[in-house]
Amino acid sequence: GRALVYLDLVVVNRLYGARETGLYGIAFFFSSKLRFFTVTFSCLFNPIIFNRYAKGDIDGMLDIACRGMRVIGVVFALPVGLLCGFYRPIFTVWVGKGYEYLYIVAFFLTVHISVNTTTYLLSSILSASNNVRTPSIVSIGFAIANVVLAVLLGWPSFGLGMAGIAVAGLVTLTLNNAIFTPYYVGLVLKRSPRRIYKTYFPGILGLIPTFLATYL
Repeated sequence: GRALVYLDLVVVNRLYGARETGLYGIAFFFSSKLRFFTVTFSCLFNPIIFNRYAKGDIDGMLDIACRGMRVIGVVFALPVGLLCGFYRPIFTVWVGKGYEYLYIVAFFLTVHISVNTTTYLLSSILSASNNVRTPSIVSIGFAIANVVLAVLLGWPSFGLGMAGIAVAGLVTLTLNNAIFTPYYVGLVLKRSPRRIYKTYFPGILGLIPTFLATYL
């Protein structure tokens, strides 16, 4: 799933050239830093998850993962919401007038982070249970879909520009991380994935008011 994040830059380069790739990289800057911190934070839970699996405590392992996902979602809802709300003035000051349109690209690159990156904890469950083959194949499929959708939405004559490429990444990453991965983990553990899906709500409920308070 993480490989999907960086395909955008390749598509931008092929469709728009080096200059626009640099601008896209600027829009990508903050979201990449947030992803790094969420991955680092999620690693704190990995030893506990592996320990619970080694003891055969499947429910305990899933409980730790769900708690961790809720914590990550809530903790990062604040910076994600603040960035999405303040992106326009940030880019106006940082890059200059005429480039504030980059805030739209940055918004689509960032807004889903507090949901999609929480599922990195589920990757630890799949690693512990040695069930990584199917998710890897599915990720390759979504990577191909990401490129196709990015080209379609980002095609210069289509009208969305680089924002279309960011939207393509948002859609495919969400389908892979937030939809498929919990379903597959539930299938592997023989537990309902509904419990995992519910962990998204605290982060979303924290993100929306934060964004609205800063944007409006």
